[in-house]
Amino acid sequence: MKVCVLTREGWESATCLAARLGIPTVRVASVAERYDLVIRYGNRDHVETRVLNSSEAVRVCVNRAVFAEKMTKAGVRNPYIYGWWKKIKWWNKYPRYLYSVNGSQQGAGIIIVQSEEDKKWLEKLGWSWSAESVWIPVRNEWRVHVIWDGEIYRVLVQKKVPRDVSQFMFLVRNVAMHGYKFKIVPREEWQRDIVIEAMKAFRVVGLDFGAIDVIEDMNGKAWVVDVNSAPGIVRVRRVFEFYCEWLKRRLMNEGWGGEND
Repeated sequence: MKVCVLTREGWESATCLAARLGIPTVRVASVAERYDLVIRYGNRDHVETRVLNSSEAVRVCVNRAVFAEKMTKAGVRNPYIYGWWKKIKWWNKYPRYLYSVNGSQQGAGIIIVQSEEDKKWLEKLGWSWSAESVWIPVRNEWRVHVIWDGEIYRVLVQKKVPRDVSQFMFLVRNVAMHGYKFKIVPREEWQRDIVIEAMKAFRVVGLDFGAIDVIEDMNGKAWVVDVNSAPGIVRVRRVFEFYCEWLKRRLMNEGWGGEND
C-alpha cells in the first residue's frame, strides 16, 4: 500500500509530517492519484482515490458562508463574518475575532470584540456599529485538535495566552507576530462546553483530522470560530507528536504497513 501527503509549496507542517511518517509529499492531484491513500494537507484539489480530509470537507472550512450555514443548522454556536474592512491593508493579519452574524437565526446581529477599548479604537478608524448589536466580551481563546484514528476520536486542547503582556497589541492577536502562544491544557482543566462544541463542529464539517478554534465568552459559552483542515503543528512539539502518532495509527488501521510498498 502506498501513501502520500498532498500539499502546497512551502507548507512546513505537511513537509515535516510526511518526513516523520516516511512518506512523500506531492503537490499535483494527478500524481496523488497514483497512491492508494492520500493525506490532504493544504491542497484543495479533488483526487479520485481514498483521502483523509476530503475536498468537500475542506471547502466547507474555507467558505465562510457555507461554514456558517452548516454550523447554524446543526446547532453549533458560531459568529459569522459577512464583510472585510478594506481601509487597512493588514486586516488579514487579524485572527477572526471581530464578527457579525448576518441573516442567521442563531445570534443574529452579534459582534464579538475583546473589550470596550477595542470597540472605541475601531470607531476612531471608521467602523460603525448597529444600535441592535449585542456585545460579547471574550474571556478565553482555545484550539481543540481532533483526529479520528479509525477507532476513536483523539483530542488535544490548547489555550491562547500572551507571551509578554507589555508587548502584545490588544486587538491584533496573531500568534506568529504579536506575542501570543498556545499552551497545552491538561485534560482535567478542559472546559466541557469548549470540547463539546468543537467536536460537534468537527463532525458537521466531516474531517478526518483538524484543529477547531473556539472562543469562550464571559458566561463560559463556546463559539466555534474556525475549523482548520491543515493546522500549523510544528511550533509545539507535543502537538506535532500528537498528529504523527494518531495519523500513523489511522493509516495502519486503513491497511498501511508502516512503509510504502
